[in-house]
Amino acid sequence: MSSTTKPGKLRSFYSGTDKKAWMEFNVPQCGYCQSGQIMGAIAFLERERQPTDRAIDEWMSGNICRCGTYVRIREAIKRAAQSIGKEG
Repeated sequence: MSSTTKPGKLRSFYSGTDKKAWMEFNVPQCGYCQSGQIMGAIAFLERERQPTDRAIDEWMSGNICRCGTYVRIREAIKRAAQSIGKEG
């Protein structure tokens, strides 16, 4: 059984499709929530490759974003899922 550490998952995020989607939708604002949002998005995409808005909202509901970029976060997660589907 293998596992990926949080730093390993973050390295994967910053070198891949997820980051492109995150930046395309201008998700980062003040930075308060970014580590939690990124870890939540990665964990969600490991489980769900065809996410619905409702599923994303439910999964990500524990992460508070001071800047209110929830719609951008949702769109970035959907775009990342689409890109991951094309890659693999």
